[in-house]
Amino acid sequence: STSTSTSTSTNEGDDNDIVNDNNRELEKDQEEPEFIPVTDCLNWLQDLQRALRRDSDTYRPIGLLLGQWRVVSQKLLPLVVNCSYDSALVLTICKILVILTKPPAEEARRAGGLVLDVKSGKVDDGVIREQIILRDNAIAQSDLLMEYKKIFVRHPTHHYAFKSNHSTKASKEKQTQKSPKQQPGLFSIFTSLLATPLSKTGSSRTTTDHHTIELILHLFRNLLSISPLNTYGSSEKARESMALHRELIVLMKEEMVLDVLMVIGQEVERRENEGYNLLLMEILHHLLRSQDPTDVALSAKQTPPSTSVPVATPNNKVNSKKGARKTIITTSTRHTTPASSASNSLRAQLQSERQRIQQTVSSRHSHFGGTLLLSKPGGRHSYVSASGYLSQHHYHHSDTKDGASTNNNTTATASHTPTRRKNKKSAPFVGSGKSSSLHSRHGASLASSREMASPIVQRAKLALNEFCREFVGQCYGPVMKSLKNEFRRDSNRLEEGDRFIFFRIVWFFHQWWRFADRSGDDSFDDVG
Repeated sequence: STSTSTSTSTNEGDDNDIVNDNNRELEKDQEEPEFIPVTDCLNWLQDLQRALRRDSDTYRPIGLLLGQWRVVSQKLLPLVVNCSYDSALVLTICKILVILTKPPAEEARRAGGLVLDVKSGKVDDGVIREQIILRDNAIAQSDLLMEYKKIFVRHPTHHYAFKSNHSTKASKEKQTQKSPKQQPGLFSIFTSLLATPLSKTGSSRTTTDHHTIELILHLFRNLLSISPLNTYGSSEKARESMALHRELIVLMKEEMVLDVLMVIGQEVERRENEGYNLLLMEILHHLLRSQDPTDVALSAKQTPPSTSVPVATPNNKVNSKKGARKTIITTSTRHTTPASSASNSLRAQLQSERQRIQQTVSSRHSHFGGTLLLSKPGGRHSYVSASGYLSQHHYHHSDTKDGASTNNNTTATASHTPTRRKNKKSAPFVGSGKSSSLHSRHGASLASSREMASPIVQRAKLALNEFCREFVGQCYGPVMKSLKNEFRRDSNRLEEGDRFIFFRIVWFFHQWWRFADRSGDDSFDDVG
């Protein structure tokens, strides 16, 4: 017994030492050294910029060497934070960052997905060695870009953006008590450079102002477009990339980057802003990448996990009562339970909803979006849609599970009657909300991706939902009209794949529009 007690005590002591060491390392990382630029600092940065311009676009050896030296994390970003007053210095660093974070070349993308033919023996060994070199170089570029994205998102000046409101206020009060000087966020420094150029209109906006706006927007575009080149079936790598992208969305909301996009989108039809329409389209495409518009629209109606079950404390009894009332209203769907069995009903309700989602997702042919022709006796025919059948089957199954099938026989039999085929002209757009069963069923996409509703996921969805609401109400018409004119006159600024990006953005906002809560919002009245 003494040996086991001593071993457990030593293990606890080792764990405490590890935790303390980790805390010390985090404190060291957060305490950045203060950089003071010398006289030739700007000239050296311009030399570095010229060297990067001569770098190979396919292999990028200079960029990979700078990544090994950690120039971005240890030199460039500390200079931006400590010398934010020097606009020329910050703009030069921004030019370097845009070159370092630009997407890989098309040859590098193809090289990253090469499948090496080693077993057949038809390919020479020299060709295979060359393919291995190309693939390793492309993967190294992709890993370096992901590292840059992580450095930007999880910069020490951005830690406040990923805390709750209460902890953020407390931390800000402690910082004001400790040190009167506060460092601005890294993104806010770059965003502040857009204040003066965007305030100028007409001929008062110079060429330098246009270059500054395009430079900052390209930096945001590059950071949003960064994604793993090839995960090779690694689910952990894909989840890490998605989590990092959601953190970037939350950060852009907190640092008012999305507000800047709104300002540009509102006035994109003006002569001084019409050159940013395609760049704004790319930013929207990467911002909404791998996001489900249905989940984004329904996120405003869902209660966050941290506030769904309030804890009663002596200090906030009134708040706990309000939270409890909200929880009962949002979670109760059919039955009204008394206050004594509130916890049991909540657990049973959550379990039934989870089972319903799993049964709906596991249904066969759930991705079929067409119609099925059924032949009946007497030469009659009827059309059955997949989404309608699944929703009816889901409704009937939930009724029988709750014990309501015996009392609602008329409703159950009526729900199984095949619906008549509607005229396509009566629908506002193709599908009329039933084109895709994956996006029309509540919770299906969340269950298919097997993601847990973590606070950062909920915050990212709420940020996107608010952005979509403001964008549709104020910017959707001008932006889509400007882009439509570009495609109509076949502009030479268009690239391959721009039409696909345009129609995907249109699909996202239309799908979001179907499920968005527009009650009590006057900004949607003028949307046509």
